[in-house]
Amino acid sequence: MEIDALINQIYSDKMNSICFDCGNENPVFVSINNGIFLCDQCATVHMSFPQGISIIENNDLYALSENDLKFLALGGNTRLNDFILDEFPKLENYAQKLLYKTRGLDYYRKRLYYYVNGGVEPKRPSQIVGCQLIPDNYYSHNNYIKKNEKRV
Repeated sequence: MEIDALINQIYSDKMNSICFDCGNENPVFVSINNGIFLCDQCATVHMSFPQGISIIENNDLYALSENDLKFLALGGNTRLNDFILDEFPKLENYAQKLLYKTRGLDYYRKRLYYYVNGGVEPKRPSQIVGCQLIPDNYYSHNNYIKKNEKRV
């Protein structure tokens, strides 16, 4: 897909103009593997997460790779919000520092990765399992997108 078409698709989600976590306007960062836009304060929290939970980049879309843009085009603030409300509504009440560490959000990241890169489609966890936290060292034992992995 052409870069401009991806960027247009990303901008078509009006919710991408606010921070997913706090609602501040004009977010300056993106979480690539979560496919969302974040303000500087919320991005700082994401940077403190264990490896693989949130890959933070500046939101200069023209500086991102085509693959990174696909994560944002297929994700986006609206899509993640709808996912939480439709598939794991109990997660709506989780604090920011816990939400992204749940098996439900891990499934979302894996599903987004599957949509962008193909491979094996992840299995959806049950409501109970989806609300459980993943261990902090989880991504060091799994071979899917990590902070320093090339995402071409």
